[in-house]
Amino acid sequence: MTDSGTQILQRILGFTTVFLGFCSYLIWRPTNLIMFRWIDSAGLQDVYVAPRFVIQQIVRDPPSWVVYSAPNGLWVAGSSVLLMAAAPSSIAVHRMGLFAIPVCALGLEIGQVSTWIPGTFDGLDLLAIASGSAVVWMYFFYCVSHHSTDRRHTLNG
Repeated sequence: MTDSGTQILQRILGFTTVFLGFCSYLIWRPTNLIMFRWIDSAGLQDVYVAPRFVIQQIVRDPPSWVVYSAPNGLWVAGSSVLLMAAAPSSIAVHRMGLFAIPVCALGLEIGQVSTWIPGTFDGLDLLAIASGSAVVWMYFFYCVSHHSTDRRHTLNG
């Protein structure tokens, strides 16, 4: 796959992953969260009300980890991939995607223990963040090793 094809695939993967985490919030989280106030104040409540109702009728009681923890892992993974796709040749940006985003997410979750970050601490959130990060690291190192192998074949004829 060409570098531009890889970037397109990474962007699709990143946006899809972030979108799935967002959808989990829109569908199953309580509507008293600040996110819903923002959406409502923008006049966009019609975007989520009908799909939320329909999906809740189909999937009435999803596992709590899907509702509360999976979005964290999806957001970390998707944001990291999007950041790396935005600057494919920048090692500094890749490091931010691989380390800064997961560390910030872990810090925000751990900050909930001391209550200096609003929310409810959940150990499964830490696991979801670590899992999302691990998937991105494996993907990144696969791409790096695959890309360097392709480059050797190109240089050696």
